[in-house]
Amino acid sequence: MLNPALKIKDWRFRFIPLMQLFNNIYKKSDFDANYAGYFYDVWPLKGMYQLYLTQKYVKKKLHDYDSPVLLVQAIEDEVVDYKGVLRYFENIKAKDKKKFLVEGKEDMHVLTLSKNSKQQLVFNAISNWIKEMSNVRQ
Repeated sequence: MLNPALKIKDWRFRFIPLMQLFNNIYKKSDFDANYAGYFYDVWPLKGMYQLYLTQKYVKKKLHDYDSPVLLVQAIEDEVVDYKGVLRYFENIKAKDKKKFLVEGKEDMHVLTLSKNSKQQLVFNAISNWIKEMSNVRQ
């Protein structure tokens, strides 16, 4: 899981179930045009509502999950509340679970962007975990 959107920082997110009934999109007031190739300049509310429903579903099913899991989470993620994600992670009953916390202040939500200075670090963590899991399963 890379910065899983299990807990969103923006306080407005809790109003998505209501907002999506009235609008399809919500214009971002703080959109940075430098990221136009990577991010929406609007919040697609129907999509955000699906994320809201997914969060509810995951919360309900979390205790049943027992497959190996790797959590890669940026501490300074501007979208996802990493402390909330860690609380979810601790409740997963899988015996093979590992967390990898990424420190830094720039481009921390999309960890795999080519311009992200932590990209190779993230890819190495994923690769190492896959190798670990391959050895465990043999």
